Amino acid sequence: MIDTFSIYNDFKDSFGDEPAQKMTRVIGQIYEELRQSVRREDFSDLKDVVAELAEAQRQTEKTP
Repeated sequence: MIDTFSIYNDFKDSFGDEPAQKMTRVIGQIYEELRQSVRREDFSDLKDVVAELAEAQRQTEKTP
């Protein structure tokens, strides 16, 4: 988790209260969206599992 209070305080010193609140809120939303997104590694793992399942299905179909 990010320290939005610290980010807010840094922004407030430079931009004032209202802009700091808005920018901090947007950064928090972006952080949350990125945190919930699929990583490249996760996608690669999923591709490997699908390939294994497809191979298992082919082997099953070959069995008389």
